[in-house]
Amino acid sequence: IKLALLLILGIFTATLATALGFVQLQRATIRQAGEERKRILLESIARMGEESLLANDPLMLLDQLSRLTKEWPEVHHCRVKLGTTWQEVGGVMPPTPAGGIQTKTVEIPPRLLVEVLFSSAVLAERERKAFEAILDNVILAGSSVMILGLIVSIPLSLSLTQRIVSIEKTL
Repeated sequence: IKLALLLILGIFTATLATALGFVQLQRATIRQAGEERKRILLESIARMGEESLLANDPLMLLDQLSRLTKEWPEVHHCRVKLGTTWQEVGGVMPPTPAGGIQTKTVEIPPRLLVEVLFSSAVLAERERKAFEAILDNVILAGSSVMILGLIVSIPLSLSLTQRIVSIEKTL
């Protein structure tokens, strides 16, 4: 029984250590994916701005930016600097959401500047949901490994213990 408990403890410890390492790696991956998503959006905005400059139509950019808040829940607000004046996309800037905002700026030479305000709460919620999904999977996999280890360790320890007992008896 002592050997079975040691085997079970070893399996539990190894599973727990592996799960914790995996969770930490995945947390970093989730953050990187969020940053990559923002980077792709900002690059898309830069292309929109370049197209509107080529067409000499700043309203085209404003129209496309107004759709962002509907399509991207994390985008709280956008505004564009046309020459020397700021143009709020969709009218007046809404109040700052709970949790604050993260501001990213896209410069589109020679004369456009776009500010994108991301809702920190929405970004954090998206990260939290992704992390919870990963955690659920890790718990399921870890539990399966621990149960399998428990099932295997008892017969294994009994067979190893029987050999030791039989050797003792012959001595």
